[in-house]
Amino acid sequence: MDYELITNEDRRRYAEGQAWFVARGGAGIPMEEMLAGFGLTLDDFPLEK
Repeated sequence: MDYELITNEDRRRYAEGQAWFVARGGAGIPMEEMLAGFGLTLDDFPLEK
């Protein structure tokens, strides 16, 4: 396996992400909201194989 060292920049960005998450009440972004940003809906991804 290839391992990379964790940098101070990595730590800073992680902390910023955690702060953002907590500021939203511990809730992420709903999938529907993310897909809408790309003009998509859940119906664009059927679960049938």
